[in-house]
Amino acid sequence: DNIPPFNMNKHESNVTDSTEQIEGDLDIDLFPQDMEEKTEKYKPVAEYYSHSESAETRIQLVEKRWRMWKGKLGGAGMMPTPPVPKDQALFLLLSVFLQMFLISGVSFSIHSQSEGEYYFLLAPMAVYTCMQYSLTAAPASQPSIGIIGVTISSVIGKLFSFVPMALWIRVPVVAALAIVTMALAGVVHPPGAGLS
Repeated sequence: DNIPPFNMNKHESNVTDSTEQIEGDLDIDLFPQDMEEKTEKYKPVAEYYSHSESAETRIQLVEKRWRMWKGKLGGAGMMPTPPVPKDQALFLLLSVFLQMFLISGVSFSIHSQSEGEYYFLLAPMAVYTCMQYSLTAAPASQPSIGIIGVTISSVIGKLFSFVPMALWIRVPVVAALAIVTMALAGVVHPPGAGLS
C-alpha cells in the first residue's frame, strides 16, 4: 500500500524528452518514422555509388597488377649481369666455341654411327654453356646442379617415351614433371627442362 502507483505516461514523456535531447545534440533521427520511404528513395543512389566504388577498386587492382608485371619485366629491381671486361671477352669467345665445337662433333659422330637414331640436343647444351661461362655465380649454373638436373629430366623424359600418348600431350607433361621434380629436389637447372 505504501508503493506509489506506476505512472506510464510520466515515463514515456521522460523517454521522449531524452530522445529529443539526444537527437538535438547529435543532429540525427534515432527513430525515423519514414525509414522505408527513405530507403526506397535513396536505394538507386546507394547502388550507383557501391558499383562505382567497386569499379574504382577493380581499376586500382588492374593498375597495381600492371605496375607489378612492369616491374618484373624490368628485372624487379635486380641488377643486371655486369658486362664482361674486354680482356676476358676473347677468352669467353674461344672457350664457348671450343666447347660447342667438341659437343657438336661428338653429336655428329654419334648421329652418323647410329644411322640417325641418336644425337645430342645442341640447343640446351648451348644454354648450359652460356650459363657456365657468363653466369658463373648463379646456383643453377653450378656443375653439380647441372648434372643432377639433367639426369632427373632425362630419366623422366626417357620413362615417358615408353608411355603411349600423343607427342603434343607428352611434351608438356614431361616438362612439367621434370621442372617440379627438380624444384622439389632443390636442383633447378633450366637447360635440364629442355633436355626432358
